[in-house]
Amino acid sequence: FQGFAMNLRRPPFDDVRVRRALALLLNRERLNSTLMYNQYFLHRSYYEDLYDNANPCPNENLAFDKEQARRLLVEAGWKANPKTGLLEKDGKPLRFRFLERESSSGKFISIFAEDLRDVGIEMTIDQKDWASWTKDMDEFNYDMTWTAWSAGVFKDPEGMWSSKEADRKGGTNITGFKNKAVDDLIEKQKTLFDVAARHSICREIDQIVSREVPFILLWNLNYTRLLYWD
Repeated sequence: FQGFAMNLRRPPFDDVRVRRALALLLNRERLNSTLMYNQYFLHRSYYEDLYDNANPCPNENLAFDKEQARRLLVEAGWKANPKTGLLEKDGKPLRFRFLERESSSGKFISIFAEDLRDVGIEMTIDQKDWASWTKDMDEFNYDMTWTAWSAGVFKDPEGMWSSKEADRKGGTNITGFKNKAVDDLIEKQKTLFDVAARHSICREIDQIVSREVPFILLWNLNYTRLLYWD
């Protein structure tokens, strides 16, 4: 999967209502249609390949919805400052830094920034090279960033979703995700040798993680490109 990772270790990303609101403010449908010719499907899972007709995905599809996002932000205590137009809480404006390593991503992120600004959120882009980006990620020195992940046939959720991995520098739990129910399911999965049973547990993990919104999920291909035409 790929998505915008949020650093749950620091505010405002420690509030799931804010994370959900930010996900609702990314107009994936517009990006897919205007920039990618509708060639992609939109993620609703961290393990898309574990769902099929026998096991349909029950995860909520967080489609673009500014009004719902505004309601969540109000519920989380963020109110507009009439002088600046920015949302504020305890005297602090709702602003964050998007850590980016590829200039080609700018066209996607700028559209996101426009919709954030419209509801009173300020996002600045911090462009860095690969080495600097990696150093910041290893030290958890980021607010939000774009990442993509691959996976094998046999799923191992421990590295990305275990609480004990959340504060280990250089690991794959980059969001700092911690959840007791997920920890218990990870330990249960480690004792099983039946692949179908392990996949069933991974679907449970996926559904819990999806509700917690540690990433703003993006899109992917459900086919393989073989030929390109210039």
